[in-house]
Amino acid sequence: MVWLVSGVVFFLPQYLQLSPGATALTAGLELLPWTGTLVVVAPFAGRAVDRFGERWVATLGLALQGLGYLLIAICVHKSYGWLIVPLMLARVGLSMAGPALQKTVLGAVPRSAIGQASGIYNVFRLLGGALGTTVAVMIFYQFQSRDFVRGFQATMWGTGMVSLLGVVWSWRLASNVPRS
Repeated sequence: MVWLVSGVVFFLPQYLQLSPGATALTAGLELLPWTGTLVVVAPFAGRAVDRFGERWVATLGLALQGLGYLLIAICVHKSYGWLIVPLMLARVGLSMAGPALQKTVLGAVPRSAIGQASGIYNVFRLLGGALGTTVAVMIFYQFQSRDFVRGFQATMWGTGMVSLLGVVWSWRLASNVPRS
């Protein structure tokens, strides 16, 4: 479910540029609560995975990501200030789920296969990014009806719901799988 971020990356800057007086620079700066959170949270998330296990961190991360996207959908007709917390929640969630899911994959194989597992994980992460963009565009297309904001809102609802669906699957992860 982390793959959905690619679809959000596609639409979020466009949405931010729709506000009156927005430029590419202001839209980029308005993305900082979403993009900058990764740099702050990811190192702590890695330690949390080691301490609490993949299942807990991935589940909490996907729940926060889904909640953030749903709150963005709710706040699309409000001023930018209303988006700061939802943007941060969504990215904190992604920053938590990413290390947890990667550790799950790499921890499930013997030490001699970590390189191969890492490569396969990366291929599926990139493929998932393409799929996430495709799903987001399909949702947008079905709901936009000549109104970008309406399509963006539907896309955020969809990505939020799929992220929350990921919570069900993340709870099934085996935490701290011992290596052979």
